[in-house]
Amino acid sequence: MRLFNKKLKEDPDTPIPDNLKVVYDKEVKFEYKLPDYLPLPESYKNSMMVLDDLFAEVLGLHVIEPISRVEKIKRVVPKPKFDPKNL
Repeated sequence: MRLFNKKLKEDPDTPIPDNLKVVYDKEVKFEYKLPDYLPLPESYKNSMMVLDDLFAEVLGLHVIEPISRVEKIKRVVPKPKFDPKNL
């Protein structure tokens, strides 16, 4: 299953064997970057990103708030022995 899940991450159209079932999970991803809507000069944004990278590397914390997004992840699980859909 790990092999198929790895292949599905690379190519979502990978053919799945009959003994496995496809499920979709939601995964929350966080990005530490300044929002595009902030009216700041580019030099200020770049310096804040460098400062955030330094803090994250040295102290393990971020100065910039994370921006979250939800990704739909396709993965496989073993198909149950009894599946009412197959009746």
